[in-house]
Amino acid sequence: MKNLSKLRSQGHRITKQREKILEALSATPQSVGVIYKKLNNKVNLVSVYRNLELLSKIDIIRVLDFGDGKKRYELIDEGRHHHHLICNHCGSTEDVAINEIDFLKNLKIKSNFLIQKHKLEFIGLCQYCR
Repeated sequence: MKNLSKLRSQGHRITKQREKILEALSATPQSVGVIYKKLNNKVNLVSVYRNLELLSKIDIIRVLDFGDGKKRYELIDEGRHHHHLICNHCGSTEDVAINEIDFLKNLKIKSNFLIQKHKLEFIGLCQYCR
């Protein structure tokens, strides 16, 4: 698993807890509560928070804030950049791929701003809540 290699290459140990947390994570945003439930009490909650923070710092996971006070976490898929459609009624999320390469190139040229990261989220009502 390339995430384990990335951990090791940055000087971090591969522990059973980290392996289990990585297994519980997915490319879909999940709250700490959902991740913790998936672990079936095999990793204590404090360790889950600590490890999520570490995995975020070394860019293995992305931390998302949809404005509802709950952070969500998802694995970063290097080959599949995407954004999110977020329902502000039921909280469901859907991945959406957008080709923003031309937009970002033009923005860099016009603003002379070096973009290192970006996030784009669309908030509204899903098909079930409309």
